[in-house]
Amino acid sequence: MQRFLLITLLIIDEAYHLESHKKAKENILKLYEQNTVSRHIEFEFSRNEIGKGLLKIEVEDLNDFTYNEIEVAKDMSEATDRAYEQKELTKEQYEAIKATRKI
Repeated sequence: MQRFLLITLLIIDEAYHLESHKKAKENILKLYEQNTVSRHIEFEFSRNEIGKGLLKIEVEDLNDFTYNEIEVAKDMSEATDRAYEQKELTKEQYEAIKATRKI
């Protein structure tokens, strides 16, 4: 039996990415509270910082995390520009990603 895999890439622009992450902390904490008694679900939290990689954190540390949209937008645009400069993105991908850039 032959199997075929069709992959369609969806480019998410920077503005949509920023908007979709605004309520991430609240949603994650709600899921954690709803599932802490489940033996089928295990939570592990990490913080992804540019240049530092993934750092494991405790759930209590999430309460101290603040979402700074301006800082995230700046970091994201720099990462997008760097990826294009390093030829990790085509011109078409780069233009689509930064089309709604906020900064």
